[in-house]
Amino acid sequence: MAIPTNPLPVPVHDAEGILALVPHLLGFRPRGSLVCVLTSGGSLHATLRIDLPGGRAARRPGLPAPVPPPAALARRVAGFLRTVKGTTGVFLVVYSDPAVRPAGSEPDAPPSRTLVTALAGELEACGIEVQDAWHVGGGRWRSYLCADPSCCPPEGKPLDGIELSETNLRLVLAGSSPGGAEPGVPELDAEADPWTDPAAVRAAVHAVLDGADPPRRTALLMGWCRLLDGNGDGGHAGDVQDLLRRLRADPVETGALLAALHDKAVRDCLPSAAGLSAADGVAALAAIERGAERARCVRRMADFMLGVAPETPDWGRLDRLRELCGGLLPAAREEDRCALLCLAAWVEWARGRGTAAGALLDACVAECPDYRLGLLLHRLVGSGRMPDWVPDPGRAWRGHRAPMVLPPRET
Repeated sequence: MAIPTNPLPVPVHDAEGILALVPHLLGFRPRGSLVCVLTSGGSLHATLRIDLPGGRAARRPGLPAPVPPPAALARRVAGFLRTVKGTTGVFLVVYSDPAVRPAGSEPDAPPSRTLVTALAGELEACGIEVQDAWHVGGGRWRSYLCADPSCCPPEGKPLDGIELSETNLRLVLAGSSPGGAEPGVPELDAEADPWTDPAAVRAAVHAVLDGADPPRRTALLMGWCRLLDGNGDGGHAGDVQDLLRRLRADPVETGALLAALHDKAVRDCLPSAAGLSAADGVAALAAIERGAERARCVRRMADFMLGVAPETPDWGRLDRLRELCGGLLPAAREEDRCALLCLAAWVEWARGRGTAAGALLDACVAECPDYRLGLLLHRLVGSGRMPDWVPDPGRAWRGHRAPMVLPPRET
């Protein structure tokens, strides 16, 4: 979720201005997507992108998922938009996936009209005005709502007008340059940076797991917490890439971090240790060790993991956890690799990026079909539920160009 979604004071006067703004808000040029640009009064407010059924995310490998009918998807999207505080209106934009055309659609009609019509009805019923709706695809854009051929010809208008609009030109001159591809997971889509000595890292992992005097659970968790706090040496917060460069040269510390993830209690306490505080993670871990699974601190940890906690997540520490998980993937194998994928997926879900979370969990399930946390998180993300803080402007992630994203799956 990005609040506010208008990152620069640029003019937005017309349809071409809104359509020019969307890729800059998202940071990429969407396809196979429905984008909702929310407004509050006369100002842009937030952005939601949803993978359309049959689009890119639906074709990812992984667990099979049912395709919701348009009316069901419209109810789900409207129900979520209703929870975004301050929303009074919305612009809807459908971006076609060049590889897919909905079955039964008319060759000259914009696709997904049934979905747009159903969603407009749902939103109007809950007091959110649909200010306009457009289709973008095939090198042209056209309106779903306007039937006046003098301003909205049925064949649409070329995209050149959007590229040459004042809004787009001002944003480009200001340095904004949306990428050309859908949001992905860099660690999965490209060859990862090689680790200096992966064999030494694996030896260090086994030394921790098989040693005669294994470290205490609290020490394993605190090893991670020190990196989330700063540079691991008690200094100020440092750049995560600097930490990763240091870890590449230190297989023993890297091995200890990965070995910690083999302990399910330590692994499960990491999100709260990052997103609440190190003290919260340590308290929950101590209660689990005592067998006090019903202790208040454990319930607090569980509520945070499920996205129903009242606290505002510590996004700085969660962002560091996400970057560390991605950076450590090249050194990880099997169980510790699955743990990193799950932790990274949970942070993406907490941010409101369901598509990225789903891609990470697909990779986890494909590599280890019986990894229980991967299956549980896959079910959570696939249900379409989002954390309570995602639609709350005061608590949501404010990452650069960070759209809310709902995955296409439903239970």
